[in-house]
Amino acid sequence: EGDSAIFVQKVQIWTMVGNVEVKNVEEHQKLNTEVLNWNQKLKEIYTNENVKITTAKELLYGVGMRAKDDFSQYKIAKPTGVFSVDSESPK
Repeated sequence: EGDSAIFVQKVQIWTMVGNVEVKNVEEHQKLNTEVLNWNQKLKEIYTNENVKITTAKELLYGVGMRAKDDFSQYKIAKPTGVFSVDSESPK
């Protein structure tokens, strides 16, 4: 969901602009940003803009992000803020 979108057919990339929101309902995750690109060939979404990712347990911020197009996996390029770490995780 976003305010507007542009599709470049030659490279199969959609660019959504303005109040972009992506949800993974099963995982209770939500992504908010101002610009988001969707590469249909590679089945990924990405941005170089500020991102806010809301999960069931955390609120994550950063600049730049790449993810599978179903938002099941993602990586924030430059995370900012405070992150919780599970001390019971195996080493």
